[in-house]
Amino acid sequence: MSVLPKLLLLHVRTYDFKDDSGRRVTGANALFLDPDCQHNAESWGQEPMKMPVSPEIVKVFSVAPAVYQVEIGAKKGAGGKAVPTVVDAEYVANVFLGVDDLVKPDAKASRPAVPAGAA
Repeated sequence: MSVLPKLLLLHVRTYDFKDDSGRRVTGANALFLDPDCQHNAESWGQEPMKMPVSPEIVKVFSVAPAVYQVEIGAKKGAGGKAVPTVVDAEYVANVFLGVDDLVKPDAKASRPAVPAGAA
């Protein structure tokens, strides 16, 4: 893979159901965090990204949470709109999320100032 973004994969959910017309619908969605997200006065923290994943890529996502290097493409969605989707992925590293390991006594969280009237 070339230089592609590294994302934290939090969760994968597969689905298999029949829609209202009786057509079988299968697939999966993955929930990611982008460690390079930008913070500003209107937005801070890590906003999860939900993207569709093909069955071939679901097999790559054998560990979660974990960091993966991903290639993002687009597919045609409802109304012809482009929908970002994972087209390739490579495992990078495990991630262990434990609150006790993340919280440090007397650590002050930093975030941009909230604009007047926004709180």
